[in-house]
Amino acid sequence: MVHHHHGHPDFRGHPEKYREKYRRLGRKNLLVSTPDLLKKLPEARWQPNLVPVDDPAYAPDATDWTDPAFWSGPLRLTHAPSRRDLKNTDELLATVHDLNAAGQRVDLDLIDNVPHSVCLARKKAAHACFDHMQGYFGMSSLESLSQGRAVIAGLDDWDLDAIRGFVGETTPIPWLIARDAQALRTRLAELAADPDRRRAAGQAARRFMVEHWSDRRCAAALADFLDTIE
Repeated sequence: MVHHHHGHPDFRGHPEKYREKYRRLGRKNLLVSTPDLLKKLPEARWQPNLVPVDDPAYAPDATDWTDPAFWSGPLRLTHAPSRRDLKNTDELLATVHDLNAAGQRVDLDLIDNVPHSVCLARKKAAHACFDHMQGYFGMSSLESLSQGRAVIAGLDDWDLDAIRGFVGETTPIPWLIARDAQALRTRLAELAADPDRRRAAGQAARRFMVEHWSDRRCAAALADFLDTIE
């Protein structure tokens, strides 16, 4: 029996209930999908989520890096929150409004309640994606990184350390870090002002996913875990 936690609200709110259950039943094969969940279930092992990096829906088009027109114009930004109240949507909307009022064009595509295939296509049409500023990261980050898009998120030191443990201490981390509204404004202003920076961030994101976070590597990590089960 393997228990694999993905951040369900009941688990986040009452982790000791689950820990006691596993102790009582003698369950030791425990996985979590993001590093932050190790704080709630330290007995577990982090199994990184994967995306199929070679699937066209998750990969940049062949012309993305050679077409300057794609990266020009107003910054095209996406945000696809599972819950707006938990993903800093209000802060993002306020920041985008302020930047536009100051003449720094940001065209925000707020993606909500659409099929996943539509969500992926809209994210791929953008220059950048905002995940959230809760300290951790989710599938939205990984999808856009794989698509070769700049990704802004408020990763905390705990998650950054965990990521380095998986990909290597010297591997550059491609997320653009924004832990508060002022940092978010700075990151967006930088991207809005410089199309070359958008493209460079996207290239770094794609390279990171292909070389260090591919579905093959994540599957191999899971296979290693399964080999330890007695």
